[in-house]
Amino acid sequence: MHATAKVAHHSAFHWLLGGQAISAVGGQVTFMALPLIATLMFHASPARMGILSALDNLPYLMFGLFVGTMVDRHRQLNVMLASDVVRAVCVATIPVAFLFGLLSFGQLCVVAFVVGIANIFFDVACQAYLPDIVQKDRLVRSNGALQTANGLAALGAPGLVGVFIGTVGAPLSMLVDAVSYACSAGTLLRVRAMVGTGRQAAQASGSIVSSVREGIRAVRKDGRLIGLGGGSTFVALSMATRTSAAASCRAAACAWRSLPASSRPASSTCTPRSPTSSMAGSTSRRRCSS
Repeated sequence: MHATAKVAHHSAFHWLLGGQAISAVGGQVTFMALPLIATLMFHASPARMGILSALDNLPYLMFGLFVGTMVDRHRQLNVMLASDVVRAVCVATIPVAFLFGLLSFGQLCVVAFVVGIANIFFDVACQAYLPDIVQKDRLVRSNGALQTANGLAALGAPGLVGVFIGTVGAPLSMLVDAVSYACSAGTLLRVRAMVGTGRQAAQASGSIVSSVREGIRAVRKDGRLIGLGGGSTFVALSMATRTSAAASCRAAACAWRSLPASSRPASSTCTPRSPTSSMAGSTSRRRCSS
């Protein structure tokens, strides 16, 4: 690879990394705002909250086997661009519907499901496209940089996002996520202008179903792939359960705090307490009993 090409590919990766960092921060807005809207505006029951949270991860279960084959038959960068546009439009429908008084719980579910589909297409296409703009010896480091950006967004963004949601409200705050996806699409257009769309799409040698079957057979022949697939599935299910529970707890806590003091339950079991206060209370009870 010539020096000029190396510089272009290096710059392209930084544009990609910047766009992913911005969209990761915006994604935290939706992660926190959707359950808040369901709780505060529609008084969603725990069952409905579970459905809303599950719809975001359901596409991975329904379409995970087929997405890889479909992405392989198209230009990966174009798939990423289309995914960003779909996510931006879907998320933007929530504040627009709220302003016109048309927002419903069903729309929240549809948006969560469609955004989940776009997420899986984007993630698979991004992993497939990365070797086109990153040298082989820097591939692991570049993957680590992308994961670090997502991790930092998940760690640092919720506090700022919570303040922002409390200021403008959960529905309108989702405009931030829509703008973040639009910014990500803009960075991808910059990447395309610098290094192109990557390698040619694979020629379809059969139906998508036959390609999926061929992939399953290849995985079954390699014990390492079975282990990696099983481990990834376990981690994904664990993370989905954790994020669903966390989102529901955050929504419940915010809904409790939004109630007037006179309307809050008087029972101490309904009052959020810190672990320190709970330990102190249990210690004092033990002392009294003794």
